[in-house]
Amino acid sequence: MPRKPENPIPWTCAHQHLLGHIERDRSGLKLILYAKSIDPRWPARQPPPEHRAILRGPATVRCTICYDDKEWFPDKEAIDRLINRVKDNKEPFKPVPVAPGLTATKDMA
Repeated sequence: MPRKPENPIPWTCAHQHLLGHIERDRSGLKLILYAKSIDPRWPARQPPPEHRAILRGPATVRCTICYDDKEWFPDKEAIDRLINRVKDNKEPFKPVPVAPGLTATKDMA
């Protein structure tokens, strides 16, 4: 059974369908995204939502009811912490390998 957050902040699309909720932990804000959007005006009893993903970085989320897109941006403190972590990292940057079926350019080699 998924744990209940202490102070969840509902995260809805423009049509007020519930897409997930926002929680704060020691790492900053995170969006707990539900597998399916919930229409709070629908009178039927629904089981607790299944979590699809936990997002900490920027993303575009589509409502499964109205297909409206909504942008998620984490708070500034999380972005600043990520930038500082990258600056403090002494290892050289390693590019991601090219996926099978894609051709590498001279810049990628």
